[in-house]
Amino acid sequence: MKQLKRKRKSNFSVQETQTLLKEITKRKEVIFSKQLNTTINVMKRMAWEEIAQCVNAVGEGEQRTGTEVKR
Repeated sequence: MKQLKRKRKSNFSVQETQTLLKEITKRKEVIFSKQLNTTINVMKRMAWEEIAQCVNAVGEGEQRTGTEVKR
């Protein structure tokens, strides 16, 4: 059976990387929280989506989701 290669997105640009680091720093208490419960997990997911929106607002690369930015 033939393996299908998944299409990779382009690397983050310098501006996107700087925005990513700045936004992660703003939300580090939520993102790196050691607590594991539903409320914290929802807050983490929302934080990554907000970060993705900020990175996408730079407009230099491809549109990314919160999950893609998290990776």
